[in-house]
Amino acid sequence: MARRARRAHYPAPFAIVDLWRRHGANPKTGYEAEAQSVARLVCTPTSRNLVRVFFLQERMKGLVGRDIPTVGHVHVVGAGVMGGDIAAWCAQRGFTVTLQDRGEEYLRPALERAQAFFEKRNRVPGKAAQSLARLSADAEGRGVERADVVIEAIFESVDAKRSCMRGSSHG
Repeated sequence: MARRARRAHYPAPFAIVDLWRRHGANPKTGYEAEAQSVARLVCTPTSRNLVRVFFLQERMKGLVGRDIPTVGHVHVVGAGVMGGDIAAWCAQRGFTVTLQDRGEEYLRPALERAQAFFEKRNRVPGKAAQSLARLSADAEGRGVERADVVIEAIFESVDAKRSCMRGSSHG
């Protein structure tokens, strides 16, 4: 089970195994322990996020066959690992992408990772260069003006978010 899921992301299967180890099929202690375990699991941020993901997936299923607005330009705020990888993924799939962060020193590593990603993924000559050409650094945040979608991927710190948004003349 540990190979298929991380306890932090999917705690319920691990809780079931823990309950079984401690109580087996003993109804005298097992039922009460199970109720307490479920109550603890339901009231966690992980549980709320899993429920949210479920409803988002259900909503996406309802969009099949409908006209979905076209997206041409994605602006990603935050060039850390997550933001940089989101930007690279979008550029790889044909979107024009601007990647914003506080300065070039934060953008450079993301662009280098993106280039390595493009070179690994694109075996057709010239495809990596095309993907890289769709991705541009944007320390000033000017790309947000023409973006169809803006993705905020800044490290979960209020101070970091404020710093990046203040650094933008458009944030």
